[in-house]
Amino acid sequence: QEERFQELLVEKANEMLIKYPCESNTAYEQEVTLVAEKCKNYLIKMHEEFSKPENLWKVLGCEVSFYDTFVYYTKEGRCDEKTPNLLKLCLKGVIDRLDYYQDENSITHYRVIDYKSGRRNAYDKRFHLQQIVYALAVEISQKEIGENPIVDEVCVVHFFEEEEKELI
Repeated sequence: QEERFQELLVEKANEMLIKYPCESNTAYEQEVTLVAEKCKNYLIKMHEEFSKPENLWKVLGCEVSFYDTFVYYTKEGRCDEKTPNLLKLCLKGVIDRLDYYQDENSITHYRVIDYKSGRRNAYDKRFHLQQIVYALAVEISQKEIGENPIVDEVCVVHFFEEEEKELI
């Protein structure tokens, strides 16, 4: 597994090098080492979190696509598709990670996780439209199959910062 991890890392690092050339081989090697260490530490931390006996969450999927997910609005707010004078929005996207657990009443709870590799100040923290759309897509798609879902958490995970988890 360690060998495959290194292969993937070098492959992705080479793709990055084409997009963002480094000043020297030393700078490139330092960047690859930093990324490898951060990824490895995050995976270890995630494994430890999921191994705790009190943890209820399970990973439902990674790179979860949603498309042709429709939401309807009027000037009064959200409505169903039969309401006159509505605005129909089509949602499309890919959720980085979707976790779930089922409570004692058989209600499924969801946690949407959006990974960010850039620095925290690279985007406006006050405007989380992307993550709100992800939560809405989960809610709509699960209701379409007859569930009454609860999206408990929507968070952004920053790979390259010590305080990486930011709840929205």
